[in-house]
Amino acid sequence: MHAHRFRGWTDSDIAVSHTFEYEFPVHDAICEVSLAEVNERDDNTGALVAFVSYTYLDDAGEPQRVDLWDDPKPVIGHARLIRVEWYMRIWEASATGILNVFYWPRVS
Repeated sequence: MHAHRFRGWTDSDIAVSHTFEYEFPVHDAICEVSLAEVNERDDNTGALVAFVSYTYLDDAGEPQRVDLWDDPKPVIGHARLIRVEWYMRIWEASATGILNVFYWPRVS
């Protein structure tokens, strides 16, 4: 397992997005991102996190990127993962999120 903490903040009522990525040796894995803390700065405050892409190695050993921008997800799992990318979207807040990567012998 791997855990990683990340943060973002803004004092604007216009949403700001921060992107993050994590690369690791090829492995079957289940990954999740979640909010650990949100500090509100106003009545109209918000924060969310989700994966926007992941990359895995296909049967030939070639990297294949899967984009999730149209349907971001808080949890993904895939065989032979090598990279995940996620974003934090916040407005009028500071927030802390957690990435968890669970390595498994097999993910289908």
